[in-house]
Amino acid sequence: MAVLKGRLKTSARGLALRKGLVTFQFSLSIFLIIGTLIVYQQVHFMLNQNLGMNTSQVMVLDRPGKWDTARRTHSLLVEHFRETLEKNHAIEGIAMSDEIPGKEIRFPVTYSVKNSEGATPMPFNSPDIDENYLSVLGMKLLAGRNFSLKYPTDQRGLILTESAGHMLGFTTPEEAVGRQVMSDGNLYTILGVTNDFHQLSLQKQMQPEVFQTNARDLREYEYYLVKIRTGYIPQAIGAVESAWNTNFKENPFGYYFLDDYFDRQYKSEVQFGIIFGAFSMIAIIIACIGLIALVAFMIEQRTKELGVRKVLGAGMQDIIVLLTRDFVWLVFLANIIAWPLGWVLMNSWLTDFAYRIHINWLVFITAGATAFIIAIATISIQAIKAALTNPIKSMRTE
Repeated sequence: MAVLKGRLKTSARGLALRKGLVTFQFSLSIFLIIGTLIVYQQVHFMLNQNLGMNTSQVMVLDRPGKWDTARRTHSLLVEHFRETLEKNHAIEGIAMSDEIPGKEIRFPVTYSVKNSEGATPMPFNSPDIDENYLSVLGMKLLAGRNFSLKYPTDQRGLILTESAGHMLGFTTPEEAVGRQVMSDGNLYTILGVTNDFHQLSLQKQMQPEVFQTNARDLREYEYYLVKIRTGYIPQAIGAVESAWNTNFKENPFGYYFLDDYFDRQYKSEVQFGIIFGAFSMIAIIIACIGLIALVAFMIEQRTKELGVRKVLGAGMQDIIVLLTRDFVWLVFLANIIAWPLGWVLMNSWLTDFAYRIHINWLVFITAGATAFIIAIATISIQAIKAALTNPIKSMRTE
């Protein structure tokens, strides 16, 4: 009955409801913009953070699953495969390991320092690598030396990361070199100490690692890592495929790049950011539609007033300011609501990351300014139309 009698549209309660809904919608839009910016910054931070190694242009091949020769010749085939690639100008080097960065190591190995009072065995990731692994991934030795085929005793040698040395009680990398540690009743000598690196994504804390080598039995390595020279990717892929088909005929050729494999860990965060961005666009569009409707309604209610003002000399700028100033406060209020909400929720989301960005206040300013610009543009379009209307026509409508 109220609608049919025309009372609801002019009631103060109806107008307050409309303004409240527009404010709520803009608050949601601003929050989503804040979330989108923070997710983008966190993903960008993780993708560009120094991992302690260089994974770019490193081609990875899983070891052959089938062999067309006797088991004793497996290592010879792998060695021939490696030697063929090392002679190719497009390839910087080839390494082998039983784990690669980006893959979780589920079975840690415990180590303890020999003849150390009160030494407690401590668990470490302990992958097997060959003598080329550190150089292919660009890792640096801080003290000591690398594994070497010249020394058969290196099978009982270890290379620690710097944090692993600290956990075993060595204050400096130099102090660890030459010391002996025990593991499962076996005695090992520390040959060198290398820099720390991220085995997994920056969502997780960097873990200390202890490297062993199995260079005398190449068939046991799970992965072959081929470092390609800059600008030679097509040539290198062709060379690797040719060498693979020559030595491992029973196995289809397949490869992937280490940086792509490592970055897959961030797939859910990237998708989360895309969803946030999509909902931001939808929320902004809905907010603008609501704002257009509210401005149009206000203009309709003030048609005669606008006509009188124009007759008395009000210009287009005066009309635009008159119609926009009330709505600017709605967007300002929306910012006041959205900013603390965005900080609390996004800060809570960031606590899941071991390595994270610090939320910058510029994110909130950017989101608020974006909402203001969109709102002013939306309002101005309607206000300009009202300002251009013939005042005589406006007054005749009454």
